[in-house]
Amino acid sequence: MQRVALVSDTASDIPEELCRDLDIHLAPVRVVIDDQQYRDREDIDIAAVYRALREGRRVTTAGCNAHDWASVYQRAASVGERILAVSLSRVLSTTYGAAQLAVETTELPVTLIDARAILVPQGLAVVEGARAARRGADLDEVLGIVQRILGAARMVAVADTIEFMRRGGRLAAMEAEVGPLEGYRPVLRIFERGWLPLDKDATRAGSIEKMLAVMRRDLEEMGCDRDTPLVVVVDHAEADDEAAELLERVRRDYHVVEHHVWTISPAVGVHIGPGMLGVGYCPAVR
Repeated sequence: MQRVALVSDTASDIPEELCRDLDIHLAPVRVVIDDQQYRDREDIDIAAVYRALREGRRVTTAGCNAHDWASVYQRAASVGERILAVSLSRVLSTTYGAAQLAVETTELPVTLIDARAILVPQGLAVVEGARAARRGADLDEVLGIVQRILGAARMVAVADTIEFMRRGGRLAAMEAEVGPLEGYRPVLRIFERGWLPLDKDATRAGSIEKMLAVMRRDLEEMGCDRDTPLVVVVDHAEADDEAAELLERVRRDYHVVEHHVWTISPAVGVHIGPGMLGVGYCPAVR
């Protein structure tokens, strides 16, 4: 048995295969379609969620509940002597509160932290923590690695449409940041409060260029140059071909020592829509 087991939620976007390989257990974010609630990855897959969005059905999300968290704690107890739970940002969801309630009602040794992140930054931190746990690291070591990645990882994305942000009532706040968005594809910073518009372009190609410019500035601000070893994840919502092309471009431009293509979970995909394309990145753990 390991000294530590990692758990998180499906808003981390960690693929199921990687979860199996590293014994990571995820609590399911809830998806609500026409008032019917489903557990992400358990009762419904992402393709069905995006199909419902395209059909114009009422689709929204809800946080993981305490029962979901208690279940993953129980499964993780068979993997590690201690459990480290990493929840998506508490300002975005009731998920953290549910995770805390589950901690308070269990006798299992669970340490819970707020990732203050979502999607790739959250997922990369959990993956690196799980790898350290596999190597035999104790809780303090694993927690240190997780917090280091959470502090360093960044993510930027482009939306293919503003339609789903309009449906969710988020468009006015975004337009207050970058001006009118009708006819534009916004460039979005993914962070602890969700997404913040940084720029916009009328074309898909132009918005991707601006997204990559943000990535370049981020890395420069972190003191990374072209030779800095990076971990990169391209995250997307039904944009497989563009995701592969984006990854190849990033690999040509930077010293990428580990790379992945993940699928954006409903936790964000529902609110930004199919066609969302993003890239997450951080210096490799040495």
